[in-house]
Amino acid sequence: MMQPDLTGLKGLHIPSEPPFFPPAWGWWVVSIAVLIILTGLFFLLHRSFFSAKNYALRELKHLAQAQQNPVLLGREISKLLKRIVLFLFPRNRFSTLSADEWSSFLVNKAPGIFSKEQANFIAFSVFLPDNKVQTLNTKILMRQTRLWIQHIFKGTTDGNQNK
Repeated sequence: MMQPDLTGLKGLHIPSEPPFFPPAWGWWVVSIAVLIILTGLFFLLHRSFFSAKNYALRELKHLAQAQQNPVLLGREISKLLKRIVLFLFPRNRFSTLSADEWSSFLVNKAPGIFSKEQANFIAFSVFLPDNKVQTLNTKILMRQTRLWIQHIFKGTTDGNQNK
């Protein structure tokens, strides 16, 4: 078999491989668009996960799992709700509430959620001995507390309301 004559191709050479970087301008546009979308999603998810409302609900869930003693649970719920109130409302107005005022505030701020008995238990649990026997259903108390937290944050952007 005869070999083809390649002497006429002597001056031609194979072009080098195209470089990997820098990419064409279209890839830059796609990369920047993907980066913007991912950054937006990160901030959106970060904000919703770390919002004050979600933090309070996670804390409440941890309380439910950790506390078996109703009196200790009432104390921890009271602390959590006070932290929420001090975050959302003027500190000088709500930091000095007595147990009676705190109980009334819990009932009146979200009407129909806490009964007077539940609010009194939360407010006065600080003064009860640890081994005090309570007939209060803690599961109902936890559910009502979750509803109260959701109600108190409704209409806020997790910032101070200053009302």
